[in-house]
Amino acid sequence: MGKQLSGWRTRWAAIGAACAVALGAGGFGVVNAVVSSGERSVYVPIVPVRVLDTRSTNEITNGTRRLVVEGVITTADGVSRQVVPTDASAVAVNITATSTDKNGGYGFVTAFPCLTSSDAVPNASSLNFETGVDVANGLNVTTSANGSICLYVYGTADLIVDVAGYFVDHNHDDRYYTETEVDAALAETVRETEMVPVIVPGPQNPALVAGGSTGTEVALGIGPEGFPVLAAYDDNTFLDLRVCANATCTRGSGSTIDQYATMPAVSVLGNGNPVVVYQMGHLMPVPTYDMWVAMCGDPQCSFITRRTKIDGDGVGAGESGLSPSVAVGFDGFPIIAYGHLPAGSSDGELILTLCDDFDCSSTSRRVLATAVGGVVFFTSVAIAPNGNPVIAYFETASEDLHLVVCDDPSCTSSSSVVVDGDGTGPQATGRYASLAIGVDGFPIISYFDDTSETVKVAACTDLACTEPTITTIDHVGNGMIRKTTSIDIGPDGNPVVAYFHVDDQSVRAATCADTACSMFTTSQISLSAGGPLAMKVGRYGRPLVAYQLDMGGMSAPELWAAELYLLDDFRTDDRVMCPASMSMVC
Repeated sequence: MGKQLSGWRTRWAAIGAACAVALGAGGFGVVNAVVSSGERSVYVPIVPVRVLDTRSTNEITNGTRRLVVEGVITTADGVSRQVVPTDASAVAVNITATSTDKNGGYGFVTAFPCLTSSDAVPNASSLNFETGVDVANGLNVTTSANGSICLYVYGTADLIVDVAGYFVDHNHDDRYYTETEVDAALAETVRETEMVPVIVPGPQNPALVAGGSTGTEVALGIGPEGFPVLAAYDDNTFLDLRVCANATCTRGSGSTIDQYATMPAVSVLGNGNPVVVYQMGHLMPVPTYDMWVAMCGDPQCSFITRRTKIDGDGVGAGESGLSPSVAVGFDGFPIIAYGHLPAGSSDGELILTLCDDFDCSSTSRRVLATAVGGVVFFTSVAIAPNGNPVIAYFETASEDLHLVVCDDPSCTSSSSVVVDGDGTGPQATGRYASLAIGVDGFPIISYFDDTSETVKVAACTDLACTEPTITTIDHVGNGMIRKTTSIDIGPDGNPVVAYFHVDDQSVRAATCADTACSMFTTSQISLSAGGPLAMKVGRYGRPLVAYQLDMGGMSAPELWAAELYLLDDFRTDDRVMCPASMSMVC
């Protein structure tokens, strides 16, 4: 079994390679141990990652495909992760052209930096192809200001693009690292499971939170460096965003998002900047609930560039922004799913709003489903390997778990299926749904089943999820509390599920042993928790769980805090230690 990704690395590997390949005026070479001071680019090799495969979508014919390569992107296997950091200056790629057909005796591909797919194509070629003959070429391509490259095809071809490394600017300072400097750098790495208490304090008077919330809500994303991006409330009922500068969030920066903002969701755009979507609620002069989005102005979210209402009438005639979720499309822009109850109607809707730019200054709104006599809640959106959005949700009329699969990246048409439930009620199947895309490219959903009082996982065996494999993870009990679930894909390709256990008021994690989660190990993370939680797999493949921590107990139920827990990567046999607070087999 291979070594786990952990903080146990050699001194020099921990802070960067002692020898690096430099890209300068003289081309490629090996950087000497002592070099002249100044800025130059160094090459950082990585395990190759496939970032594009048009064989699962549409071939390119006499046209350009723009590809975002920096920051958090959705790779060809459907997993959202950072492959190339946002400060990279170029990428090393291998481009393969297959299913080729020349145009008038010529066929070639040109790779170049671009801001949009309409940018002028250089008078050059990166590879030339013959009809019906596969051909590949490795090259270095400078990235543009928005972290993109473009691929122009003259003729027709399917393109496969793998990233093998990238270049970043580095200031060489004429010396080696000393042992003291290395040890200081190593102190910033995370080795074992750590609990980080109280990221942000909770409100003293939760009744002030719009919508009658009785406790915090947390949202979690992963930044370009693999560190947490956490949204939670402060003690003045403001929603704050913290961009962590290390895995345990002891250092970081951030901004206040908005007041009376509830049901937040967080992601990181193609430009590396965080985005927060939320329902904005006001009780005066009339109860009003609208869908809002806030855009950070930089990756550290040191300021907010734009707060925008994207849905709702603002006068309390209807309700929008119910249980929103956000994903990032292949263009790097936000895609937002949420429930909406039109003014004067008793039929709720599932809405998908696609932002047309990083600031969401213009949008495209789609009504994907209608819940006749019900309301749509617990949306969860992800992007399939073909670039098309997929949305899981629960609606109160049938009380079932539903899935909508878009037919194109803009979701101009879609299909839907009931994943679990019989449509009869009155018990609910599908509350607190959380959706990820597995390594097989198919949806996998965690959710709560009120009928059996269990947490379940539905693993789709195709993109349309016509015959899902459903596994019961745990019997957790029932009660008037938010029985949240959250799912993500670990570095081994198997899901990890975090969920709230009602009976003992604890947060637990299920580590799946296969891609369908038919086998798993459960672990207790924290007692005295309050229900709302979020989980993402972060740097080094280690899951992070953010959740509400009950600080007051029965004597002071209004006191709570948002807490962040970093789990060890406990799937491999060569881990260093077993955290005492987790009931797992070491």
